[in-house]
Amino acid sequence: MKDKESKWQVELVEVTKIYKDTIAVNNCNIKIKAGEFFSLLGPSGCGKTTTLRIIAGLEEPDEGKVFLEGGDVTNVPAHRRNVNTVFQDYAIFPHMSVYDNVYFPLKMRKISKKEADPRIKKVLKLVNLEGFEKRYSSQVSGGQRQRVASARALVNEPRVLLLDEPLGALDFKLRVSMQKVLKDIQRNLNITFIYVTHDQTEAITMSDRIAVMSQGLIHQIGTPDEIYNNPATAFVASFIGEMNFLEGLVASIPSSDTVEVSVSNKNILCKNNDQKISLNDGVLVSIRPEKVHVNPLQSLKNVIEAEISRIVFKGNNFEVTAKFDKCEVRSLVDYKVWDKSQKVGNRVKIGWNPEDVQVFPISMKKDMIQYE
Repeated sequence: MKDKESKWQVELVEVTKIYKDTIAVNNCNIKIKAGEFFSLLGPSGCGKTTTLRIIAGLEEPDEGKVFLEGGDVTNVPAHRRNVNTVFQDYAIFPHMSVYDNVYFPLKMRKISKKEADPRIKKVLKLVNLEGFEKRYSSQVSGGQRQRVASARALVNEPRVLLLDEPLGALDFKLRVSMQKVLKDIQRNLNITFIYVTHDQTEAITMSDRIAVMSQGLIHQIGTPDEIYNNPATAFVASFIGEMNFLEGLVASIPSSDTVEVSVSNKNILCKNNDQKISLNDGVLVSIRPEKVHVNPLQSLKNVIEAEISRIVFKGNNFEVTAKFDKCEVRSLVDYKVWDKSQKVGNRVKIGWNPEDVQVFPISMKKDMIQYE
């Protein structure tokens, strides 16, 4: 029975899905508001597509419940759920025109073409495909095929649109362009989008909230700002954006919100981000490269002498890597302020503020994304 008081468009409660000996989704709990752009983000094999398929009704959970607008749809078949899905391969019919591809789901519902015509024209205008009605899939670009797939999914006027890596096959510039198109469509229609991607930049730029997944588990649900600036686990910190990690021991706990960590006999003041850590515990110290200052002009509580080991030009900035003892710290320095006389081998000071540093238990190291 539908709960009219529910404020959640989609809700997963303790959902688990197991394939043979593999737990694809592990006790997943998600609540998504109406009109929200919600992303499921994580590396390949993390369980995000399985989660999407469970919402769509294309997979049944082994445990847990699925609710749409307060109603339990756990055992409701896919065709009776008011959701539509856009897949990465688009599944455009090559023998049909753009118009007939968009008309197809309405035809399956025995809606006449005359009755469907205003709705088809409306969604084609929405996705900027007016004038393409008579073209076939071989006559349109990859980005246009993606828009055909979106129009076909939207013509049914679903309450929720599910998108499974729909931009994965596009080149970089077209993908960026289509991100804006999809976000504009979602905003104009004010319908719920649930978006699966492994691309962190895509998720951060498009989403209202993000669920970050790994090995079937949800590590964190939050806004892009929360996910980026206050990662809940070392996995999230390592997967979202660039991050420096240093291993050390807790030397002291000066206050409830500050931890002092010894790294290569140098003490670093850090923010205590609600992790359960004690004196002498092994920890991971994490610092975003853009928070690291090279030869800082301002007074900082954390300053370490180091040697430049690498300088990489990245267009708008330089990535400067400085080494002290066996530790390396990367810094992103704006092109306009970087002292271009600096060379590899030069001695510099690197520094950062305690509030820009987070610590995680060393036990979380095994879950981190590590690229050699």
